[in-house]
Amino acid sequence: QSVYGGLTGRVSDGVGLMLGYIQKLNDPSSNLTIGYSYDITMNKLRDISKGSHEFVLRYIKLIPPPPVQKSKHPR
Repeated sequence: QSVYGGLTGRVSDGVGLMLGYIQKLNDPSSNLTIGYSYDITMNKLRDISKGSHEFVLRYIKLIPPPPVQKSKHPR
């Protein structure tokens, strides 16, 4: 289990703040991520756009590689 946060910026455009949570599930090859981000508009559009919200829900399940079948030649 872990929590993450971050800050991102775009030159003369905006700033984004993000926060999320990662939950390791019972299976060690899978996890669940829940996140939220808010972008603050910093350019001329700020009078029209007060910002935007983004929600993230991600489930990861790693697929094991297929087994390698080896065969022996009788000679």
